[in-house]
Amino acid sequence: MHSADGDSGVDAWRGAVRTASEDVLAGLGMAGIEVRERGAFRVSQGGCGSLISLVNDDVALQLAFMSDERGARFLAAAMLGLDDGELDTELVADALCELANMVGGLVKSHVTARTTGLRLGLPIHVDGAAVPPTGAVGFELDFTVSGHPLRVGVCASAP
Repeated sequence: MHSADGDSGVDAWRGAVRTASEDVLAGLGMAGIEVRERGAFRVSQGGCGSLISLVNDDVALQLAFMSDERGARFLAAAMLGLDDGELDTELVADALCELANMVGGLVKSHVTARTTGLRLGLPIHVDGAAVPPTGAVGFELDFTVSGHPLRVGVCASAP
């Protein structure tokens, strides 16, 4: 498996994922963004979020965006320009999938010069746990956005 820098492993994706996530959140007008790097991508218990894949002949990369219900509703309201009371479950799910799509697309654009044939999948909504595939290696980034949690889990495996 080859990373964004052509090395084996997932660590070289860290910078692209972190920068893309920060840029998308800031571009949506969200303030108070803090990030802390964590270790391996683990099972994210509870909450809700979205998943999106980036795949080529060398790597299958999966990005998971997970938050608690309060954080997910905050992110959705901020993204859609709505008050919390105007949100229903479907709007929250759609907003979280769009967040995955925007970050995934930006990650792809950051690494296109170094990684050929990368395809962006369709985002899917996750309600409950995000479980990394068996044998996958990865990392997590814990974001805090205006006091609300957003965990970005990234794992890579052979396609």
